Amino acid sequence: MRGLAPRVFTIPPGAPFLPTLVEALLDGSLIGNARLADALIYLPTRRAARAFTAVLGERQGGQALLGPRILSLGEAEEAEGAFGQAFEGAEGIAPAILPLERRLILTRLVQAWSAEVARSLLSVAPRSPVLVPASPADAVEIAGDLELLIDALTNEGLPWGGLGAAVETDHSHYFELSLHFLRIAAETWPTILVERGACNPAQSRVALLDAEAERLRRERPDTPVIAAGSTGSVPATAALLATVAGLRRGAVVLPGLDTHLDDASWTAIRPDAEGAVLHSHPQGILRRLLAESLSIERSGVATLGGPGKQARMRRAWYRKRCGRPRPPTAGPSCHGPSARGSPTREPQAWPSSRPPTSARKRWPSRSRFARRWRTPTGPPSS
Repeated sequence: MRGLAPRVFTIPPGAPFLPTLVEALLDGSLIGNARLADALIYLPTRRAARAFTAVLGERQGGQALLGPRILSLGEAEEAEGAFGQAFEGAEGIAPAILPLERRLILTRLVQAWSAEVARSLLSVAPRSPVLVPASPADAVEIAGDLELLIDALTNEGLPWGGLGAAVETDHSHYFELSLHFLRIAAETWPTILVERGACNPAQSRVALLDAEAERLRRERPDTPVIAAGSTGSVPATAALLATVAGLRRGAVVLPGLDTHLDDASWTAIRPDAEGAVLHSHPQGILRRLLAESLSIERSGVATLGGPGKQARMRRAWYRKRCGRPRPPTAGPSCHGPSARGSPTREPQAWPSSRPPTSARKRWPSRSRFARRWRTPTGPPSS
């Protein structure tokens, strides 16, 4: 990457994302003195792309403007339409199978499996029968769940062979039935795709993202390249963001990175021994993106725009109470002393139990409503 530091920005929570992004483009914060028409902007979805175009038009007051080139990272079913004609490496990628076609084929496979599954696999234990799809409606529903599993493993780049080692021996008889069913997705379904010359929508999307990242690394364009609004939850998207951030005129704009969370809480949202971050925390995905893909500290992320004064006061109060992850067992507790009376866990001073006066909305007291409606038989009749 020629030793360039990644250019990473964030638009804080409470600030309107697209209007702030448009302002940063027009005032040169993201593209410098380059022309806006020369910029390439990646947005998460087609809806975001349409909204961005509308906000840009409003900002210009109806005046004619040669806008940037906008590409949508898109959902799986949008990938071919969004990238198919834009990427040079898209010619060698098989087209994605249509969603309805995939659902119908998987439904037929589920019905065939339920009719042919060995009866010995269904007799797990006395009085514990295992039910299989018995109607077309059941098969359609299970085919939808199978689609989600196929897409999830494809997005994460996980092999089907790893599923067999993900269960304990005590549950092997139950899991044997599941593995027998998953052969539909691991063996039969790939064969059908090859015969039809197609691929899964998620597989097509991942391949297109990889092809675009490879193109940027090869060509290293000298024009502005901006990736905005994506959190990089899919590994292929995270790799594309890392490539964009390393370009000379590239920039990544993250949505809602909490730059005010205290360092101890931010450090606690770290990968565990198996490399998994604290996904239950709203900043967990961004924490992993910064550490693993962008290789940048949170302090190196610049802020674009900001919320209004009242929004800042409200968010500051709620952030202090809700933004901290659950403390580890052996560490200091923010919930007071331990129930076991451990001397190592001291109560932590909390902020005031009420938000600042200017941040509270004044509601009528409950007693006013109680006096109005307090009758033996309910509200007064007209």
